[in-house]
Formats: sequence, C-alpha cells, structure tokens
Amino acid sequence: MATKKKAPAKKKAAAPAKKKAAPPAKKKAAPPAKKKAAPPAKKKAAPPAKKKAAPAVASADLWQLIEDAWNETAPELDAARKAPTEDNLEDLGEAAEEMLSALRAKFERLDQASLLAVDRTLERALYQIDRQEVQEVTDGSDDGFLYARGFIVAMGKRFYDAVDKNPSKAVCDAELEEMCYLPLHVYEKKFGELPRSGISRESCSNAAGW
Repeated sequence: MATKKKAPAKKKAAAPAKKKAAPPAKKKAAPPAKKKAAPPAKKKAAPPAKKKAAPAVASADLWQLIEDAWNETAPELDAARKAPTEDNLEDLGEAAEEMLSALRAKFERLDQASLLAVDRTLERALYQIDRQEVQEVTDGSDDGFLYARGFIVAMGKRFYDAVDKNPSKAVCDAELEEMCYLPLHVYEKKFGELPRSGISRESCSNAAGW
C-alpha cells in the first residue's frame, strides 16, 4: 500500500517590518510678543500764572475818591486846592493832570453800579452850581462855564461847598474840562451807553439858577 507523501510545510511569510512612525516635528515655540513700551506720560503744562487784579476801590464816594487821588499825587497842595487863588492857579492846573490820571484809575476799578453812582454825584454837583451868580465870577461861555464848574468839583468838597454857599470864592478863568465827563467816559468804555438821569451837566440847564 502506497504511503502518502506529506506536503511540505508552508513557510509562514515574514510579517513586513513595521516602519517606525517619524516623531512629530517639534513646533518652534513662537518668540514671546514684545510688549510695546508705554509712551512716556505727558506732563501737564502748568496753567499760566494769573495776573493779580488791581485791588477794588473801597469807596464809591466821588468826593472821597477825589481826596484820595490828590493825597496820592500832590499832598503838598492840600491847602492851595481848598482855597484856590489866581496866584496858585498855575501850580494847581499842572498838578490836576496827575490827579485826574489817578482818579481815572480808581474809576476803572469800580463795578457798574458804583461807577454809575459816581457819575450821578458828579452830574448833580455840576448841576447844583449851574447858576448865573457863579458864572459871573468864573466867566466863560457855555462850554467855558461847564469847564469852570469842573475845576470847582476837582478841587474837592471843601472848595465846592465854599463856592456853592458863596460864589465870590470861585476863581476866574480856572477850567478843567476832563473832570466834567471823566466817570461817564470810563463807564461807556467799560459798560456801554450811560442811562439818562433826568438832569444835565451842560450850562444853563438848571432853570432855577438863571
């Protein structure tokens, strides 16, 4: 009986070699973001120095302001201006210019109501001595007589009262035009048109005096 030949054993195919997986590529770490430097803090500009305002005038009384202006500019003429004569008229006229500059500066520091009150006082004072008996001593045309009354007021309350009571105390041809309108001009420059008062400083306006 024939024997069966054994089939040769099948060789197992070698398993294909496993390829090693390539390691994942390392990501390069992004460089840290550079922080922007904060802009330097701006220094606040110092506020401009405030100019010191001129001190306010303590009194809005016309007569006191006139006294103060004379005392500041020509105190040596105190006696002369309280009793002017033809002999001291030239000295008083020259000194009056400086006095009026000082007086203007005082007016410019007044508020609206105070400056109006000062002009009302001046207007009333000029009106009060707008009389024929005063004009006969001072002489002058209508304008000239107004300026003569301005001089009387500018010398101060003592001389003004003396002339008001006794016109013969006035001085002929002594005039001071600027005094007649000084507070009015300052008022209009600062605040506009001056309200009407109902009387006038112009010559011959005081009907009772003519």
